[in-house]
Amino acid sequence: MLLEVSALTGKGASKLIPSALKLAAEIQLEIPTATVNRVLQEAVERNAPPVAGRRRARFYYATQVSQRPLTIAVFMNDPGLVPANYRRYLEGVFRKHFAVRSAPLRLVLRGRGERSGEPDEVLQ
Repeated sequence: MLLEVSALTGKGASKLIPSALKLAAEIQLEIPTATVNRVLQEAVERNAPPVAGRRRARFYYATQVSQRPLTIAVFMNDPGLVPANYRRYLEGVFRKHFAVRSAPLRLVLRGRGERSGEPDEVLQ
């Protein structure tokens, strides 16, 4: 979100505090795993991931793993099967459903068997 504020005239200053409070509320968002899973399932049912070769991405479950920034980890069979446009679609679905407009949201795709270390793909 970009706010135009003038220190000289005071124009736009009245929007500054409400915008900051809204951003603070977005940053403190805690989402139950069941809700994240339901949103993921609905998104996949509405728009299935494309087939890559002879394989299709399969999503097992998703959960919020961090609050600052809001990070959602999606556990699946192979992150390499998910193209960038589908990752953006999933991020958009999560942003819209959880009303995250200004705060950063990270979507981490983890393949089967990954337990620690750096995630395969991070979309910011």
